[in-house]
Amino acid sequence: MAELQNSILYGLNRGLMGNRELMVQLHLTVKCDQNCTHCYLHEDSYYKSLVTNELPKEKILNLIDDLVLYAKRQNMTISFHITGGDPILSKNFWEVLEAIKAKYHNIPITIMGNSYHVTETSIREMKKRGVLQYQISLDGLESTHDMIRKKGSFEDGIRALSIIHEQGLVAAGMFTVSRRNYKDFIPLYRYLDELGIVDNLALDRMTAIGNGRNESDELLLPEEYRDFLFSIYKFVAIERPAIVVNIKDNLWKLMLYELGLTLPIPQSKAQICNGCPVGKTICIMPDGEFFLCPRIPISVGKYPEQPIEKIVKNGKQFVVGPLYEKYKGCKTCALFPYCRGCIAASYAASNNLTERDPGCWKKIPQQ
Repeated sequence: MAELQNSILYGLNRGLMGNRELMVQLHLTVKCDQNCTHCYLHEDSYYKSLVTNELPKEKILNLIDDLVLYAKRQNMTISFHITGGDPILSKNFWEVLEAIKAKYHNIPITIMGNSYHVTETSIREMKKRGVLQYQISLDGLESTHDMIRKKGSFEDGIRALSIIHEQGLVAAGMFTVSRRNYKDFIPLYRYLDELGIVDNLALDRMTAIGNGRNESDELLLPEEYRDFLFSIYKFVAIERPAIVVNIKDNLWKLMLYELGLTLPIPQSKAQICNGCPVGKTICIMPDGEFFLCPRIPISVGKYPEQPIEKIVKNGKQFVVGPLYEKYKGCKTCALFPYCRGCIAASYAASNNLTERDPGCWKKIPQQ
């Protein structure tokens, strides 16, 4: 039976509140077989420089050791989400997986990549090295997806997800929402459910950075996005598909709240309970630069020039607590401690982390 998978249904994500998990998104390379219309990596001189400016293998392995040690000192669990570009195109991909498995055994690893190099052999080898999940993007049915990404990529994505599922890894789909493809989401969801090859399907909004800067007219209006989310809720509630929908976007909280299905926990006196984890999660670029978020190109430090402890401390100045007094537009909203929308969307629209998410439709009294 399908679920809307996330504890935002209950208003509070205790894991984020306690900050006991260190989620590391590690970009091994920016090399990629595609040039997607909404990609946050392209059309930027810094990202282009990363094609030839990657940490050597020894420094990547030292970085992983230091991250694991930091998490242990903080009494935190750690997970690695290895991506790119397409991480398989990194010359260090297999040795990184081997090192994590050999030294740390049970640390969860997710791969977020393309389909082109997925084979039965490659997935079996990833599984041996501790990979639990492989995520592939599907941005619509075949004609829409191929227009956004690359001709033939939809068919190859289905092929790869079938292999991933058959080999016993979690087969995950990712859908980036824009005006160009939002009407395809439910037909795609239904199609994948019928195939039975996908375990969960996440969706997130396109952000107007990278290639997306040239696609700002493809952003949904707030009311359109609200209706889109509601259509997914209805589909799941009525048709009960087997695939789990991973509701990442904080604006799900608002939609469900307006339906009377999300009630912020009243006994919590915390100024901030959860919401966007900017400043808590770790995003590392191929050259060792640490960003607040893959879609917020604000550096908080660089490895190995700075130790992990200092870099993480730098990042914490950008979490919502220290910025609380600077928040604009939504601080009087009842959902502020739990939501605040997408900070990357705010930054893309205003170059400011504390502006209101331009995708939010709630009418809020002037502060």
